[in-house]
Amino acid sequence: MTEASFEPKVIFHNTPIIADRIKSALIDSVVLVGLMFTAYYALSFFGIESGVVKGILFVLVFLYEPIMVSFSQTIGQRFIGIRVVEQKTEENVALRSIGLFRSILRYIVKLILGVLSLVTINFDEQSRAIHDKLVRSIVVRA
Repeated sequence: MTEASFEPKVIFHNTPIIADRIKSALIDSVVLVGLMFTAYYALSFFGIESGVVKGILFVLVFLYEPIMVSFSQTIGQRFIGIRVVEQKTEENVALRSIGLFRSILRYIVKLILGVLSLVTINFDEQSRAIHDKLVRSIVVRA
């Protein structure tokens, strides 16, 4: 007797090692710090003290990773040669980006769980972190 499953059969990917994901995150951290300093100096240079403008810039900097991941890949991911895509199954065989909503959800969980989520990569057969499992994404070599 076979076991019935409602989950589609998962197809394995060419996943990067954990060090590649860490290097990518470090590069993106440098990019974010650079963006924050640039925004600060631009606002100071033009004498802008509007809370609305500062709020918009803060949201854009905060959404850097989700926006970049939803369309393609972050600067760090591009440099290292990895990207986040939908988990491939028998029904979904194309390597598609995960979209903005799922990317934002993934990022929020990643921020909340931090290193704990990263540690779980070692215990998953596809090297997925908790935030990847939640939104059914996977990091692959680009």
